[in-house]
Amino acid sequence: MVQISNFQLMVMVFSTMLANGLNVLPRLAAGLAGPGGWIIVLLQGLGSILAVIALVKVCRQFPDASFVNLNKRVFGGVIGTLVGLIIGIDFIFEAGNVARGVVNIAITSVYSQTPIVVLMALVMAVAVYAVYQGIEVLARTNTVLFVLKLMAIIILTLLTIPALASDNLLPLWDRGSLPWAEGLVNIQSAYSGFIILAFLYPYLNSHRGTGKMASLALLLVTIAYVEMTVVTIALFNSCEVSREIWPTISFIRAAPFPMDAPFMLVWVTNAFSVIAGCLYIASEALKEVLKLKDYRSILLPSAVIAMTIGVWPRNLVEVGELSTNIAYVGVFIHIVLPFVLLAVITITKKQQPKP
Repeated sequence: MVQISNFQLMVMVFSTMLANGLNVLPRLAAGLAGPGGWIIVLLQGLGSILAVIALVKVCRQFPDASFVNLNKRVFGGVIGTLVGLIIGIDFIFEAGNVARGVVNIAITSVYSQTPIVVLMALVMAVAVYAVYQGIEVLARTNTVLFVLKLMAIIILTLLTIPALASDNLLPLWDRGSLPWAEGLVNIQSAYSGFIILAFLYPYLNSHRGTGKMASLALLLVTIAYVEMTVVTIALFNSCEVSREIWPTISFIRAAPFPMDAPFMLVWVTNAFSVIAGCLYIASEALKEVLKLKDYRSILLPSAVIAMTIGVWPRNLVEVGELSTNIAYVGVFIHIVLPFVLLAVITITKKQQPKP
């Protein structure tokens, strides 16, 4: 049987979450709360940690069940299947959205003459190949990339420290022009992806310390998001950041020497991790819904649909609208669902029968 460690679980949760949020969070946070936007990013990260803890408690009651099967046992067959279908479709959309995000940045930064569909096909093909090899290979690959991502964030931050202006972080609260609902939902969407722990839980070689490792993944992502938001606002000021499409690109270009190409290398590997994680979640969920024997049989069709979704928006405005719509579904999956499952299990005292 396939088995992964708790550390690999932590890496997979981290890798599946750290997506386009690094690029759009500073703009959203500054547009919502000005210089103090990082406070909202921090609070939503802490709220996501609570949701992760609730999700781990739910999984402990059904340690051998797939997540869709778990929902069927708790809610019944019809509702459980519907939840699985929603998750599967949502993560196909998420994979396409993330792929389009990284392709847009790649075209802006380096590959200005390359058609969108070509870059999308390359990114999707690599992700599909990795997921097809199995969760153990994907976990080992992400473990190597995990170190690369952390080093890149630390190095980029250190390079820009001399140019930071602490005055740009004051006052701590200055209401921006971004609507509350749109801003909060889109910021929360940056923490989407940790539901993968529920799909990986049955494959853990030990369930001891799973809650701590999953919470650590959320904590690292929160630190990365808060750090990027603080540094970007301190570098440019909140008004300028709120007007930028991708503030992180400007942040990269503020480094004392050219960083576009190295940044794209790290960013593409990051996108690979997120897209692969999304495709794995979607394929696993739809496998259960469609009662297939292996998630690989639905993997390629899922990737083709995801690519079509990613190519479909004609401009950045339509890309933003797609991201917002996905974000609303993500709030249900990542925030509402774990607490509802925990509440139902607590009230009904449902759990996996002991052998």
